[in-house]
Amino acid sequence: MVVNAEIQFRERIVTVPNILSFLRFLSFFPLLFFLSQKNREMAFYLILFGFLSDFLDGWIARRFHQISNLGRVMDPLIDKLHILGVSTLLVVSPYYAFPLWYYLFLLVRESAVALGGLFLIKKKHITPESNIPGKRSAFLTGICIFFYLMEWYPYAQLLLWMAFFLSLYSSWIYLRMFWKIIKGQGQTQGR
Repeated sequence: MVVNAEIQFRERIVTVPNILSFLRFLSFFPLLFFLSQKNREMAFYLILFGFLSDFLDGWIARRFHQISNLGRVMDPLIDKLHILGVSTLLVVSPYYAFPLWYYLFLLVRESAVALGGLFLIKKKHITPESNIPGKRSAFLTGICIFFYLMEWYPYAQLLLWMAFFLSLYSSWIYLRMFWKIIKGQGQTQGR
């Protein structure tokens, strides 16, 4: 019975987790506006909403067997949008002191992961999943960005280095997985 429910939900678009992800996507634009105005209070609430909705959409999807193909792609893309969008604002804004080198690292890494994922979907018909170190590095990067927004620099710098090394490790895992799939040794069918 559970297997049938999982198969049904894979192709569904309107699910509670997908609605939460879409609401998180919509919160991105007001978040950038409030950050550009240095309105930290409103930005704080939108960031909190982002973290909570990101946690809840994954939990609900797993707990109630509502994992969908759309959600598996949409959720990490929205995470990337938030991280890259907010970090771009932090780099170009005179209000914040976010390191340019880390922003460029994020830009290259997230672009490579997204392009690799799109390639796997298009050419190999595989919907890639985030790996655990990737999820943890994204979480640490999100907290790090939040700390930079709040100007808690010593803690932000510590988190930045932790996120950086975890991102490198995660990138290595993605690269190995991608290489195995391209060579025909990894996943052979979509999930």
